[in-house]
Amino acid sequence: MNTIVLYRNNGVTVEIELTRIFVKVVQNNSFSRAADILKMPKSTVSKAVTRLERETGTKLLMRTTRSLTLTAAGRGFFPCLQGCAAPL
Repeated sequence: MNTIVLYRNNGVTVEIELTRIFVKVVQNNSFSRAADILKMPKSTVSKAVTRLERETGTKLLMRTTRSLTLTAAGRGFFPCLQGCAAPL
C-alpha cells in the first residue's frame, strides 16, 4: 500500500489513512463502531490511533474500557483533520 502524506514538518509525517481512522473513531465515539464502518479489525484501528499519537508526539484521546474522550490536543486537531479526511 502506498503511503499518502497529509502533513510533513520538522520530521513529523502524518499519513492520511491514520487521520481517516482517527476521524471515524471520534465521529462514532467508539473504536468498535469505527472498525465496523471501516471494515477493519478493531486492533488495526486502535494501532492506527496509537501510531498517529506517536507520530504527532501528543495524546489525542483519553481511553478507558467504557469511555473515549478527546484531549485538549485532540479537540484542536480533530476539526482540522475532519475537513481533510472527509472526502476520503
